[in-house]
Amino acid sequence: MDSREFYFKLCDILNSINLKYDEYDKKYGVVSNNLFWIIYALYDNKPHTQLYLSEHCSLPKTTVNTIIKDLEKKDYINMICGKDKREKYILLTQKGKDYASNLLGDLFLKEDNIFNQNKKGIRKIN
Repeated sequence: MDSREFYFKLCDILNSINLKYDEYDKKYGVVSNNLFWIIYALYDNKPHTQLYLSEHCSLPKTTVNTIIKDLEKKDYINMICGKDKREKYILLTQKGKDYASNLLGDLFLKEDNIFNQNKKGIRKIN
């Protein structure tokens, strides 16, 4: 396999994965793919800054800020002061954890299943 063939196969796999996440979002009524990835990132129960979420989720800072403000209004997150007043860490509240668990629980089972099926080699995700 040459490099072009490898990257074509990799793109094919990534595109099929993205399609599955989009289908999952629609099935579970997630209005925003961006919201989905922020909840996914916060689910690790570690404090994250908006800058981290922006970089990690490849989203503009303004988009992350808008989503974070909405999550805060719904009591899904807490903002905790960091080293200085401008740096705040974001953590899911219990209500946010429940929301994330309901949203992501079935997905994590599917991801684990796909991961276990593909441990031995890269295959197209069906």
